[in-house]
Amino acid sequence: MIRFFAVLIVAGIANWYVFIPVAVVIVAFLFVRWYFLKAGREVKRLEAIGQFLVCSLYTIMFAIE
Repeated sequence: MIRFFAVLIVAGIANWYVFIPVAVVIVAFLFVRWYFLKAGREVKRLEAIGQFLVCSLYTIMFAIE
């Protein structure tokens, strides 16, 4: 792991302009990660609501008969 960071530092010193696209990619990755985590939570919430409605519907159907 230390070797990896050492290579990044040496490559960054030699080619400093490489860090500009890397920074853009890191920011884009963090934004996409944030978006999909938020969307995943919303999907789980909607799925739980749907399951609750189906279970309550079955309860009502069996209670009537």
